[in-house]
Amino acid sequence: MDYQLSFLKEQDYPLLFQTFQDAFDDYLVDMSYMDEDMLYNRWIKNHVQYRASVGVWDVQQLVGFTMISTDVWQGSPTAFNSATGIIERYRGLGLTQEMIEFVKPKLQKVGIQKLFLEVIQENTKAIKAYKKAGFEIIRNFDCYKLTRENYHEPDSINTNLEIKDVEVSDIKLCRTWFEWQPSWENSTSAVQRIPDEKIIKGAFLEGDLVGYVVYYPAFSQIMQLLVAPFQRREKIAATLLDYVVQNVASEAERISVLNIDTSDTNTIELLTKAGFEYTLGQYEMALDIAQES
Repeated sequence: MDYQLSFLKEQDYPLLFQTFQDAFDDYLVDMSYMDEDMLYNRWIKNHVQYRASVGVWDVQQLVGFTMISTDVWQGSPTAFNSATGIIERYRGLGLTQEMIEFVKPKLQKVGIQKLFLEVIQENTKAIKAYKKAGFEIIRNFDCYKLTRENYHEPDSINTNLEIKDVEVSDIKLCRTWFEWQPSWENSTSAVQRIPDEKIIKGAFLEGDLVGYVVYYPAFSQIMQLLVAPFQRREKIAATLLDYVVQNVASEAERISVLNIDTSDTNTIELLTKAGFEYTLGQYEMALDIAQES
């Protein structure tokens, strides 16, 4: 089969969206809700670099793509595969590995040493392809969703808290609160880049910020829920979660929380008690692309 690889341009986006729809039509998760604006804004949030992203062309038809994001992440210049899609009849040709090999020199040139991605644990074909390309599993994530009629209000909340709007600049000061590094799509940098509406509510105790929650309305998603280490076990997280469900996201039929590190048993217990149901697991995988000296 004759095909050609090239780097993309932002002007390719309408064609990319069409190919995305074709490639993800039979995906393990229903992606039909994703309209053209939602995907475009999601890729802005993820810091997609079109000129570092790869398209596969059969004459003038775009038949596959790998969208590459870049950022300083975990202290180093890093790349992230925000999406790889190949339409059905072009699968099984090794195009995933070819696209990764195609982009590696460009990433190496700007000092990027690692390329990360996330993959659904049930997607065994994709995992096999990524392992063949040299990726290794780094972390396990769990994903949850709440259907409104299944919500269980907490037995009690912390009535001493004042909940009010805060800015990204406020939560940047809370980076030492994390027990584990958020996934790429849920990082504070991703929150800052959201081009459409985002809602950040802080919980204050005697004037001090002791917890916060980030909610992204376009995807009905809680991106971060965090409490200061010295204020835990004071029902702050439960109070913030209840506030989001009852007030912030009151019009949403479903609310999702994606990519909770499986080691975070406290958050998982909180979500489960509130009626959130486990939907799927994801692997975070990484490829070392450091240039050999």
